[in-house]
Amino acid sequence: MSFDLVKHIRENDEYTVIWLFNIGVEKFLNGEVFTVKNKGEDVIVNHMEEMNLLIARQGDILILRDEPDPAFLNSIKEVTGELPTIVCPSIQDEDKSISEIVLEDKALTDKIRKLTEGMDNVIFVPYGVSYLEEEIAAKLKVKLFGASSDTVKAVNNKVFSRRFAIEHSFAVPEGKICKGMEELESTAKEFLDKYGKIIIKEPCGASGKGLWVAETPAKLKSALLIIKRFFKDDLNGEWLVEQWCDKQCDLNFQVCIGEDGKVNVFSVKEQKVDGTVYTGSVIPPSFDKSITDECIRCGEIIGKDLYKFGYVGVLGIDAMLLSSGALVPIVEINGRFTLSTYLSFINERFGLKESKIFAFYKRMHISEGDDYSSARNRLIQEDLWYNGKTGGAFIYTSETIRNKRVGDTGRLFTLCIASDEKGMMDLYNRCNEIMA
Repeated sequence: MSFDLVKHIRENDEYTVIWLFNIGVEKFLNGEVFTVKNKGEDVIVNHMEEMNLLIARQGDILILRDEPDPAFLNSIKEVTGELPTIVCPSIQDEDKSISEIVLEDKALTDKIRKLTEGMDNVIFVPYGVSYLEEEIAAKLKVKLFGASSDTVKAVNNKVFSRRFAIEHSFAVPEGKICKGMEELESTAKEFLDKYGKIIIKEPCGASGKGLWVAETPAKLKSALLIIKRFFKDDLNGEWLVEQWCDKQCDLNFQVCIGEDGKVNVFSVKEQKVDGTVYTGSVIPPSFDKSITDECIRCGEIIGKDLYKFGYVGVLGIDAMLLSSGALVPIVEINGRFTLSTYLSFINERFGLKESKIFAFYKRMHISEGDDYSSARNRLIQEDLWYNGKTGGAFIYTSETIRNKRVGDTGRLFTLCIASDEKGMMDLYNRCNEIMA
């Protein structure tokens, strides 16, 4: 029987899933170009892994860097009614990826093998697949859900996304694939003169990296200097230059391609983006149902063709709705989970029916001793905490707001749950005031 990821999350079938939130997998697919590091930011990103609790089921195994705050686990159980088995490595190293740590920790892999001993339906589901996750599956002696790392690398390429969109007659922004720095410079200058605002895309960047928006010659010059500095070994590769589009909103739709080729477009959301960086999701989206239907239609086409290409697993596809009302169904294809994936089943897991949800990421000042409980208590005191019955706010990570871990650079990952859009935004504004 073929594993159905969406069915497992919704119904908790007979499979046992070993979950791993290996965000930053692109580093091991493409190499790491950027040399400027933000240690505090890296720590926060590492501990966003607790989002996995929004989809992991009882009986599953979730690998986390560290045991979450007990109060946080209680909050999750209050709304979902269950928790997976959480296993943590003995190694604590924020400079290493979670996959590297797992491979180095023999005691951890031995423990997971013991937990799954005698089980027939065990499957490893990471955020994304590189050679490291292939090695983990082999070491655990379990099946990996996903495509080969070579296929994942090919799909996770913005040039691939543009070519795929054009081949399928999808609308795309005015743009050009450039070969080498000389063509990139000349095209960027030409497009800036013609359109007034452009975006330059490095093919393999992720999480807002490798994107440069320019609306003046000075900004373009600065962007090109940065590219020459950080990509000196890759300047002869392919680059994208595109017109910056006026848009109503950003969208994301989630597609799961099964091992049997079954395609399931399981979520369409409105995205909140700050410049080029994703900052939250609106569920369900505010745009017309016809746009949702068109995303589903395009997602099914994309899934069927990428299955022929050899891809299996989750795709997070970014799209945009232009001011003209036209849909651009592929801005980029992410051949992996995205942060939006983990939010896709909130209504079902929380038992919500008609609620509007805004998931947001807010940087907050962390005072000495601040942690999940203190942040939660602030919301409870203002009668804003989600109690499982009426609307309210729910913080869905704990380690990103622990002062001892993240210093004063913490981040609040919060769901604002209300019956309508106005209530949702009023709640969001109240949370901002309280957590300022």
